[in-house]
Amino acid sequence: MASVPSSAPVEAFRLQAQFDDTIRIMRENIKNVSERGENLDSLQGKSDDLAGNSDSFRRDANKVNKRMCSKHIKSRMYLISCVIFLLVVLLIIPVVTLVLHRPS
Repeated sequence: MASVPSSAPVEAFRLQAQFDDTIRIMRENIKNVSERGENLDSLQGKSDDLAGNSDSFRRDANKVNKRMCSKHIKSRMYLISCVIFLLVVLLIIPVVTLVLHRPS
């Protein structure tokens, strides 16, 4: 009968320890993959929310920009109207006073 070397139980324990370590590592990997999937889902949701908010912000910014442009044009028109009115008044008053005070 063949004799079993005395190192066989030690080798079996070493292989069992490697096997247990491999199983532990695989379980950790599965757990990490699951957590990563949850994190990716959360990140995707946040990304979708941000995209929607950016579209809304762009629309609102364009509306505000158009309103401000309109106000700017109106204020320029008021300013130009006032300047024209003042020029007309400043030109008409001297002409009228000259005409009224001109000797006949």
